[in-house]
Amino acid sequence: MQGKLMEVDLGDEVRARNQAMTEKAARRLLGEVDGVDADNPDGRRAKKPRLGRDGKPWRPRNRRNSDDIKRDQLVEEILRENRLDVYDVPKTQQPQYEGDGDADDRIAEEFRREFMDAMVQRQQKKKTAAAPARAGARKADEEVLKGPKLGGSRNARAAMRDLLLKKEKEKESRR
Repeated sequence: MQGKLMEVDLGDEVRARNQAMTEKAARRLLGEVDGVDADNPDGRRAKKPRLGRDGKPWRPRNRRNSDDIKRDQLVEEILRENRLDVYDVPKTQQPQYEGDGDADDRIAEEFRREFMDAMVQRQQKKKTAAAPARAGARKADEEVLKGPKLGGSRNARAAMRDLLLKKEKEKESRR
């Protein structure tokens, strides 16, 4: 039995289908196309796909059906039940004004409140930006180190920088 393939009988139905497909392929090669295809049992040819502006086949939009909507509602309900209020900022109560003349006052008050909040935020940003106290010392270092960046290794440039800074400090201490 070594080196030989065993033939397995799949039945009369499979044998008949294989013969029909073989005959159909032979007819197709000879140019005798049968009107009825196994792919289309109703006898019509397959439609050509509609092409879009880019020349590619048109694809239908993924529309959401009722099952998708129900699933999303269920998910939203579960998320709403399990939501943590850690990140929610409590909304400030807006005073309710009535009448036409009060609308101007209300708008002016809202603008004033927003402007003051923005001003406080700008002041906080300025305080955090002004935190580095060595800004003056840094400028003095830059004045000493003015000039072109010469070649050499990083260590050699760092050694030269340290040497220049040390000389400058000695000059300042003599004065």
